[in-house]
Amino acid sequence: MQWSANPYFQPLLIAGLIGLLNVLFISRRLKVPGALPLLGMGMAVSVWALAYAMEMASSDLSMQVFWGKVQYFGIVSVSVAFFLFAATYAQYQKLLKSKWIWLVWVFPMMCLALAWTNESHHLLWTEITQMEFGTYVIASFGHGPVFYLFVAYSYIMLLAGTMILVRQAVQSQPEFRSQTLLLVFGVAVNWVGNIIYVSGANPIPDLDWTPMGLIFSGVIYSIALFQFRFLDLVPVAGETVLESMDDVVIVLDDRSRVMYLNNAFEYYFHVDPKKLIGHTVSSAFEPWPELVNLCSQQNTVRSEVVISMKGRDPLHFDTRVSSIRWRKNYAMGRVLVLDDVTEQKQAEARASLFYELSAKSGKTDRIPMVLMYRVFDEMIIEVNRSFLLALGFERMKLLGKTMLEARLWEPYHRAEFLRTFNQNRLLNEYPLVLKRYNGMDYPLTASAHSVEVGGTAYVVILAQTQAEWKPVVPA
Repeated sequence: MQWSANPYFQPLLIAGLIGLLNVLFISRRLKVPGALPLLGMGMAVSVWALAYAMEMASSDLSMQVFWGKVQYFGIVSVSVAFFLFAATYAQYQKLLKSKWIWLVWVFPMMCLALAWTNESHHLLWTEITQMEFGTYVIASFGHGPVFYLFVAYSYIMLLAGTMILVRQAVQSQPEFRSQTLLLVFGVAVNWVGNIIYVSGANPIPDLDWTPMGLIFSGVIYSIALFQFRFLDLVPVAGETVLESMDDVVIVLDDRSRVMYLNNAFEYYFHVDPKKLIGHTVSSAFEPWPELVNLCSQQNTVRSEVVISMKGRDPLHFDTRVSSIRWRKNYAMGRVLVLDDVTEQKQAEARASLFYELSAKSGKTDRIPMVLMYRVFDEMIIEVNRSFLLALGFERMKLLGKTMLEARLWEPYHRAEFLRTFNQNRLLNEYPLVLKRYNGMDYPLTASAHSVEVGGTAYVVILAQTQAEWKPVVPA
C-alpha cells in the first residue's frame, strides 16, 4: 500500500478518535434511554471518519476504492441511528415499538450491498478516477442514481430526527432546553458539510466535507456528554407523569445537584422549581435543613421527615429515597418521593388529645360520650364508641358532616349551644339535647372545651346521660 502526504488525513483521524472516545463513554451508560442508538451513531461516525482518513492517506486507486466502500458501513448508518436516537430521546414509544420500525434499515442495507458490488452495475458510482493536488491525490467518485436516492433518504431521516429534537426542545423545561439544542446544533454542522459536498459548491472538488464536520460535531457531543452529562438524566416525555403526581418528586444526579422537581414541590414549598435546577442540594434546599439531611441518604431508604416552614405549620412527609443504578456499583443519582401525611399526623394528634380528654373527664366510671368538631366549618372530626352506641349512629354516617347535616340536633339547640359556648369558651354541666338515629330526643349533661391543634381550632364535647332522665316511649 502506497501512502501520500495528504493534509486532510490528520483532521479526519482526530475526528475518528473523538468518535471512539464518545463511543467508549456511551458504552458505559447503555441502560440510559437513548444510549443504544447514540452508541450506534457514534460507531458509524468513527468508521466513516477513520475509513475516509485511510482513503486520504492512500495513493493507490484500488485502496482508495476499498476504503470508500468501508466508509459505507458508517455512511448508511449515521442518519438512521440519529433518527432512532431522537425518537428514543423524546420517548416516541408507539413509533419505536411498531412492528414496521425495522424498515428504516432496508434501503441503507441495500445501498451498502450496492457499494460493495458497484463494479457489476455502477448504480452508486458511475466512474472512479484520481485527481492530483501537488503531493497527494484524491479519489473522484462519479455519482449514480442510487447515490442521490440515498442522499434524499438520509436527508429525510436527518430532518425527521431534527424536527423531533426541536419539538422536544420547545416542550422541555428551560433548564433542559440547552441540552437538546446542543444536539440539534451538532447535527446541523453535519448538514452544512454534506450540503457543500453534494451541491457542487465545493471549494475543493471531490473532497467530502461531511466527515470534516464530524470534528466539530464530535467536540459538540463531547461537551454534551462530559459537561452537561445529558445521558445521566435524560429529560424524556415521562416528565408528564411526574408532573401529574400529587407527591413531591426530587431527582438528584450523582453530584447531589438538583436535576428535576415536579410541580408539587412548588405547591408545598412555595418556590419556583426552575430556580433550583442545577444547584447543589445544600444551596437549593438551604431554607429546609431537614430536606438537605434527607437528600444526603445514599441508599434506598424509607422514613418520615418533618420540615419546618417559616410562618407556616410544619409539613410531615412519608419519604422514599431510591438510588438510580445502571450497574451494581455505579449510582447515576437518586430519586426522592415525598408523600404528604400532614393531615394524618394532625389527626393522630387530635385523636391522642381526644382520648386523653375522654379519660380525664366524667364524674362516673363510665366512659363519656365524646364528639369533636372543627370550628370554622363545624365538621365532625371524631366520635367515640360510647357516642355511637348511645345514639345508634354508624361512624361513617357522622364523620365529615356537620351536626345539622347528620341531624344530631335541631337548629335552635345548635344556636343556643353556640351562643352560650361563645360567651364562655368553656361549658360545664350544660343541658344538651341531641337526637338519636331514630329521631328521638336524647337529653345529656355536657361539657365543652376549645382546643387548638396545628393552628386549627376544634371543640370537644364530652357528655353523659342525665341520671334522672328516662326515655319517653310514644304511645
